[in-house]
Amino acid sequence: HCFFSLKQLRWLGMAKLKKHNQTSPLSIQLLTSVTNELIGLDLSETLWDIKQHFRLKHFKALQQLDISYYPTHTEEPARFDDVIESTLSAMTSLRSLDISSCRIEHQEKIYKLKPLNLSFLGIVGNDLFYIQDIDSLADKVASHRKLEHILVLLRKYRNNIAVLEQALKSLFTLHRNRIELGYCSAHIEPQLFEAVLCTLERFPTGTQIQHVASACLYTLNNKNELTLRSNADQEPYPGYDRQVRRAITLLTISVNVHTYERDVLRNCMGMLLQFCSYQKDYMFFEIIHSLINVLEQQKGVLEQSRVLSIEDPLRETARKICTFTVRNINNIICQTTCSKKHAVGRMQLIETILDISRLSFSMFQQSPHETESLDFCLLLLESWSTLWNITDEQASNCDKFVENGGLELYHETYLVCSQVRTDDQTVASSITTLIRNMLGLMGNIAEVPHIRPQLLKDDIIYSFYLLRNYDRPYENVSDLIEIRYSAAGILSHICSDGPDTWTVTRVTYQDILDGIEESVDSWDIKSKRTINYKSFNPILHILRVQCPYQCKLWAVWALTNLCHCKPKRFVPMLRRDGGVQLLNKLNEDPSCPENVRGLCTFTLVKAYDPNIGSDIEE
Repeated sequence: HCFFSLKQLRWLGMAKLKKHNQTSPLSIQLLTSVTNELIGLDLSETLWDIKQHFRLKHFKALQQLDISYYPTHTEEPARFDDVIESTLSAMTSLRSLDISSCRIEHQEKIYKLKPLNLSFLGIVGNDLFYIQDIDSLADKVASHRKLEHILVLLRKYRNNIAVLEQALKSLFTLHRNRIELGYCSAHIEPQLFEAVLCTLERFPTGTQIQHVASACLYTLNNKNELTLRSNADQEPYPGYDRQVRRAITLLTISVNVHTYERDVLRNCMGMLLQFCSYQKDYMFFEIIHSLINVLEQQKGVLEQSRVLSIEDPLRETARKICTFTVRNINNIICQTTCSKKHAVGRMQLIETILDISRLSFSMFQQSPHETESLDFCLLLLESWSTLWNITDEQASNCDKFVENGGLELYHETYLVCSQVRTDDQTVASSITTLIRNMLGLMGNIAEVPHIRPQLLKDDIIYSFYLLRNYDRPYENVSDLIEIRYSAAGILSHICSDGPDTWTVTRVTYQDILDGIEESVDSWDIKSKRTINYKSFNPILHILRVQCPYQCKLWAVWALTNLCHCKPKRFVPMLRRDGGVQLLNKLNEDPSCPENVRGLCTFTLVKAYDPNIGSDIEE
């Protein structure tokens, strides 16, 4: 009977109290002494008999009332028709009403709320789909019907995780559908973005809510990303930069917390990649460190699962997480500078990816099923692609790769790939792409003078010798030329050091030179390439030193091909890096063979073309 002495009570919260029987001491009758003073009453998630609601009409001073209830699948939602008719009409001061999930059998009765001029109305889960002018009942409405309603919902129920999850799911679906139908939501997107970020921040350990909230960030940012691509210097709306930095911080926290949750990680990493392309420098090392941590955690799972069955779900989840984590690391590093690549090399990334690659290779070997063989092949090719990227013009990272057994892993992987015989075109194409990625990395190693001698091993050199004529039926022509080009390029760099350094016995130095010339002469100069040079210095090095003409033939073919296929990008680069002078000098050398001089002339015509500007196009 403590209520009788609470004359000053103005607001009372009785949420989540459950009625056990008809004589419950929680009866509203106990509140009769404060009926004229109480202005706020929260009975949400409180299971009252409907007859108890009738006594609410005595609370004539109420301004805020919450009688929302989200029943379980075994409970019947409260009927609200009679409450509207007999109770709320007496509450003339009411401004905020939440009747979410209460059952309204006669939907037209909801219009009886109109005279109250409510500032807020909560109707989440009431299925009022036939009420067309629902916004006329209150200044702000919380429901799943409209983006504006969902925004109100996200703010009003910011501490109710179950309600927020459903709201975010509705936001994702509704916003995506509006985009597909061409509707404009620009007026509300910044506010929704902010509300989703607040939800991410409030529930960092909630797996489901992090999963759904990060998915909402994707659909909300989709149009902004297109805007940024067309005008990278201008933010889509005021405050977007701040929101992006906050999103990067929260998504990085989520990655650190949910290291074993595949769906959360996939969404968060996908959004980090999007945002990092816009804010390239913000938290770069923190993000990379978080992704390395995920790989380390999953590496332990893969190590334990090697003895388990192929169908083991933990093994499958770990493989998928590793695949998209490595892919995201690669994509982020692709956007960064050489100095940051150098710094990343000191963060255990190379060692960790090599460990993941060894585990993947081991499972690739052991797999009797082509499906799982393909799965681990995909992880391998992502790993080698990342290693290829991080060692590009980075001698210290190349050193680290070699010191941690990278050359041995290359040779073992090559041997297995070269012996695979399959009718599955997808598996065959993946193996070709894997070989292309491995050779790309080996090309980076061959460009470093003090590391080149470590490539002078019979089996490794012979693999390059064979791969210069690599061929598989029905393969992507671009992949085939990249493999042949990389193999011949590696041999050209090695041979540019002269015959005195040659220690290989399986194939002679002259055989290698003859093989390079035979291969290069057979290539189509118009071949489309996927490789992307940031500098021609590694190629031009061969033209600067005294070495066999076969090595120079490969270098000149590379310059000619690139300048022919993408002149606006590579002709300015050739001029910038001093390639024109070197080609002129080579072209004037009477001892230079005709096949080399012909390519020089072809390239110089491009170099002197006045229609090609000096700016390097991306």
